[in-house]
Amino acid sequence: MNVKLDEKQTGKNIRSYRKQRGWSKKELAERAGVAVELVDHYEKSPAVMNLYTIIMLANALYVEPSWLLAWKQED
Repeated sequence: MNVKLDEKQTGKNIRSYRKQRGWSKKELAERAGVAVELVDHYEKSPAVMNLYTIIMLANALYVEPSWLLAWKQED
């Protein structure tokens, strides 16, 4: 059994935590020190995610990085 990062669900998790705090994409980007386009890209399920950026977003959202990451099983 293999496990793979589920980018789509991870993007949904980022969006969910951002909305829980009532923040815009721009506000999250400013708090995380990343470009707003990157937040938008991550929330729309990118093909590739950078672990450092996930950590920056998690810190800005006051959550553990593992709370943002979603995993799926592959056959």
